[in-house]
Amino acid sequence: MSTPHQEHARNLVVNNPRKAGGLFLLIGSGLLYNNAIRPLQDAEEAAQTVSISEKMVTLGILGLIFGLALIIGGGRITRFTHPAPGESRTPAIIIVTILFALGSGAFYLLKSHLESKGYAFQ
Repeated sequence: MSTPHQEHARNLVVNNPRKAGGLFLLIGSGLLYNNAIRPLQDAEEAAQTVSISEKMVTLGILGLIFGLALIIGGGRITRFTHPAPGESRTPAIIIVTILFALGSGAFYLLKSHLESKGYAFQ
């Protein structure tokens, strides 16, 4: 059973997929800028320390890709990500799993690049 907030969010995405896509794109871009691009810029400027967050980079990638998909695909995408009651959720689970894998992969590439420049992470 879902809460009223979850139902409101679901209705936003299903009824206004392109607006929701723009919101996801904006949030994802902001997360990627603050947690990937800015640390890379700091590293290029030889900052003493840089910090990155796996969760924020992953969520940024997820928001960016999901936002673009909603803007481009509109209602066709929501049929996969928000199936009607009684329909299979397998496509949605597969899509989200792939996006999380892409986000984690991007984080580890970023971490590896920064480590090659001499930065150490825990």
